[in-house]
Amino acid sequence: MASENGRKNLAFYINPNIETPFNIIEKGGVRSKNINDVRNITFPKKLLLKIVPEDFIDPSAYDRQDYAKIHAGRFVYYDESDQGFYSQIYGYAVLKGSKISVEPLVEITKDKLRASIYYIPNKFGEYPSVEHIRQTFIETKLKGYLGDEKINYQIDDLKKQGKKLGILTIAKGVTPENGQIEHYILLKEVGKKVGKVLEGGRIDYKEQNAFTPVMKGEEILERKPLIQPKDGFDVLGNMIKGVYLGEKIFIPGRNLEESKEKPGFFTAAVNGVISIVDRKVSVDNKVVIRKDINLESGGNLDLEGSVEIYGNVKSGFEVKATGDIIIHGNVEDAVILAGNDIVIDNGVLGKEKARIKAGNNIVIRFAQNTHFYAGKNITVKESMIQCTVFAKNTVIIEGTVVGGEITGKHGVMVKVAGSDKGVETRLTAGVDPEVQRKIKDKEEEKKMLEGDYTEHLEDIKMQFGNQFLIDLKGFLSVLRGSRKIKFIEMLTKLGNLTKEVNRVKNEIVEVRKEIAFDKPPVIEVLEKVFADVIVLIRRSQPRRIQKAKSGTTFKEDPETGIIIEL
Repeated sequence: MASENGRKNLAFYINPNIETPFNIIEKGGVRSKNINDVRNITFPKKLLLKIVPEDFIDPSAYDRQDYAKIHAGRFVYYDESDQGFYSQIYGYAVLKGSKISVEPLVEITKDKLRASIYYIPNKFGEYPSVEHIRQTFIETKLKGYLGDEKINYQIDDLKKQGKKLGILTIAKGVTPENGQIEHYILLKEVGKKVGKVLEGGRIDYKEQNAFTPVMKGEEILERKPLIQPKDGFDVLGNMIKGVYLGEKIFIPGRNLEESKEKPGFFTAAVNGVISIVDRKVSVDNKVVIRKDINLESGGNLDLEGSVEIYGNVKSGFEVKATGDIIIHGNVEDAVILAGNDIVIDNGVLGKEKARIKAGNNIVIRFAQNTHFYAGKNITVKESMIQCTVFAKNTVIIEGTVVGGEITGKHGVMVKVAGSDKGVETRLTAGVDPEVQRKIKDKEEEKKMLEGDYTEHLEDIKMQFGNQFLIDLKGFLSVLRGSRKIKFIEMLTKLGNLTKEVNRVKNEIVEVRKEIAFDKPPVIEVLEKVFADVIVLIRRSQPRRIQKAKSGTTFKEDPETGIIIEL
């Protein structure tokens, strides 16, 4: 260390009165830095301070002071041979008390993944070289050096921009790569919605979609494989551990199968709704609800599969399912739509909007003021009052029907029809309104096409005469140029119209087969039919019962088309 001789001095080659490299300036809420004194910027092996005799003279020294004991601080070394203190790095020299140090002009980001260095010239206008910067990096024990080439590139870029000062990135850490545990993610949104937004911004709170319907083959879960994490490090050399991400929230349950086309994806094996119990995700094709269908229970239902309801369906609500609908309660003025069967243990207490429609069969106890449609049979255990009913097969009412219109395509059977109050009650068999509507639509289509055909034929005659109708081949042989092309185009269109007319004719024949019957449809009243019951079978004239009578069977006389009794 330095001599204790009182005749010694200290020669400073830096400003000894500066303790920090930067002066912080705050103006208008914005903070900036200014270098305090460029004379303190130093490079590796540069002299900072020297113990000298009293008669020592060096014009390059900044200051001269009486001798005091000095210690070499960070990034400073003492050379015993010339009693000088030298910098080990490029940085900023400061004297604090009896310790002289060099502070690296390095800033490290908060996440410690990037280190930058201020690129500032010293008092002679000299800039740190890449070697100086590399030496500083080594001495400060930073990690992740970018390399001389990349640092040179940044220096050249500053020069191109004409900048005298700058900040260079000298080191970067390595961001860890997180891994993941093997887990499953749910690909469908589940959970209750508050309602359906209608036009004008109104919300229908009956449309809450409490269940999540899915179709067979629809993707439900995705398996995320195990991925090992990769550790990183910051510029200080600290390891940054990669972590395992993911949560084991879901596992596959019933009716899920792994896709062959997309391994790792699990699809619904059946149509149904998503069920999640104890983390297990399943697709159930039957939902059981043990409460009434109303606002409190989640509103309207629209499900894939079947649903069984242990409760009532309140007025104004809808239950839709692609499978069966079984209701152990009453249905008020509501809508029930099933792709398969509908079974209602009690009855339907409709007013104006009640509608029950099944792809196959309907079985109920009683009904009033309700519209019914069944793809097969309708069976009523007790009574029907003022209902509109249609079944593609038969309607069976084991009690009394009063008012309304009951239609069974292949037949109607009731125990008692009408009442002693003379309420008009219509019983119809051998009629299918849907088929009749199809035939009517097809007949109108045929008529329109035939009109187009006639109009186009007249147009051809007007332009080319009638000769082509007698000898088409000879007529074509004498036509030339654009006139021949025009004729062929018009003739082709005429042929296409002919095909369309024939297509519709064939479709009408096929549709008419839908109202063909293996045996004549009949209307059977088992016990009693009251006055003002109207009976209609196929194309016969309706027959109004004038006087109450005992049970009987009505059919259409194939010879006269008149309704007769058996």
